[in-house]
Amino acid sequence: MFDIIADIFRALITGAVFFYLRAMRGKEPPRLRKAWIFFLIGFGLLFLAGLLNVADNFPSLSK
Repeated sequence: MFDIIADIFRALITGAVFFYLRAMRGKEPPRLRKAWIFFLIGFGLLFLAGLLNVADNFPSLSK
């Protein structure tokens, strides 16, 4: 049970950071625009991995 709660909490924190960075997009200096997209892609992939990790705790979703 603790694993499910920890995975959900981790996914929520990563999702909050991802959506915050996505909301801040466009406010960065012009010389950092290319680097900014890599931050968004990276946190997006971490968020997706966190969601998939939550699904791993349920046997019916393992198929």
